[in-house]
Amino acid sequence: MINHTIKRVFLALLCCFSSTATLGGIAVEPALVDLNFKAGRASGQFVITNTGDKEERYRIVSSFFTLNEAGNVQLAEETEHSMASWIKFNPKEFALPPKSKRLVRFVVLPKKKVEDGQYWAAMELESLEGRDYSTQDEQGRTFNLKVIPSVLAPMFGRAGKITPDFEIKNEGLLKNPRGQNVFELEIAN
Repeated sequence: MINHTIKRVFLALLCCFSSTATLGGIAVEPALVDLNFKAGRASGQFVITNTGDKEERYRIVSSFFTLNEAGNVQLAEETEHSMASWIKFNPKEFALPPKSKRLVRFVVLPKKKVEDGQYWAAMELESLEGRDYSTQDEQGRTFNLKVIPSVLAPMFGRAGKITPDFEIKNEGLLKNPRGQNVFELEIAN
C-alpha cells in the first residue's frame, strides 16, 4: 500500500509537469518506468535529450531511494525492496551534442528468483560537466558555486501477488489552514 502511495506521489508530480523529467538542460523520458517481473525479462529504454546549447557529458547509475516523513525523496542504502543492483544500462557514460537525443537501454537482471512483492530504484542521470556560478556582494566578497545537475527517473517493479505490509500509526479528522476538514492517516511500513 505504501509503495502505491510512493508511486502515486511521483505520478502526481510528474503529471503536473509532463511525461518528461527536465532539469538544467537535461530531459529524460519516460519520467517513470513500471515493470512486471512475471512477464519475462524486464527491459526498456530511456530517451535522454540535451536541451542546452553546448555538448554535455553524462553518467547513468542506478540508485535506491526512499521518501522521508515529509515526502521528500532521499537516496538510501539498499533494502530487500531495492532493485538498484539488478539494473544494467547501456551506455553508462556518453557525450551528447546540443539539441540532440540519445537512446539508453536498460535490462533488469535479478541475482536470484524474484520473490512476490514490489521493488524500486531510480535511473540517476548526472551531468559530468557541472555549471559554475559566481557573484559578489556589497562588501566585495566573491561567492562561487558549482552545480551538478542530476535527474532521477523512478523505476518500479512488481512480481506475483502483492500484499500490503504496513500499520496505522495515527488517524484523525483535522482542519487545514483554509478551515476545511481533512482526514489524516499516518502509516508506517
